[in-house]
Amino acid sequence: MAKTTVTQTSAPVKKPAVARTVSDVKEDLSRTQARNSKPTKAVKKEDTYSYKGWLVSDRFLKRCFAILGHSLVASLIIYGIIMAVCLVFFMIFGFSALVAALIH
Repeated sequence: MAKTTVTQTSAPVKKPAVARTVSDVKEDLSRTQARNSKPTKAVKKEDTYSYKGWLVSDRFLKRCFAILGHSLVASLIIYGIIMAVCLVFFMIFGFSALVAALIH
């Protein structure tokens, strides 16, 4: 029989996930913490409120446009109701006036 020799490769062999040791987990944790602790260039300012709507925004223009939009919707609702009442009023009394004029 021929004798075979085993040579070791230069690439490290990955350990299965189950066979990880505590030191491997600590090393991964320290690498992750180091990566997360690096400051990013564009850090977005955190809002000072919990509700993320436009009415309570920190920006003045956002609040202005939110108020303008709410005002527009409110006026459309109010004028829509007024127009519907006027339409019903004119349909009842205007139609009766037209019929009375045609009869005489």
